[in-house]
Amino acid sequence: MKECNLLATNLIVADLRETDLSNANLKKCLALSTLFENANLQNATFEGANIGRANFKNANLQGANLNCIGVEQAIFENATFDGDTIWPDNFSIEACGAEKV
Repeated sequence: MKECNLLATNLIVADLRETDLSNANLKKCLALSTLFENANLQNATFEGANIGRANFKNANLQGANLNCIGVEQAIFENATFDGDTIWPDNFSIEACGAEKV
């Protein structure tokens, strides 16, 4: 699924664990309670998406655009991000459990 276009797709409660979604277009998708555990989301964009209660545990978020809705309710435990990862303004990166690499 690398570099796939999931623009405005309904992914509610989808199981995308261990999936390679690097460079994927997830703009405006509805990903409530979606499982992204151990997924490669490097350079993926979630701009304008709703990721409330989504699970990104151990996911690769390096270079990802997470400027989206519901990011405060998502789980980022042990997910990795870098200086190119985009987070929403006023989001507490330190408190979310993700690790900068």
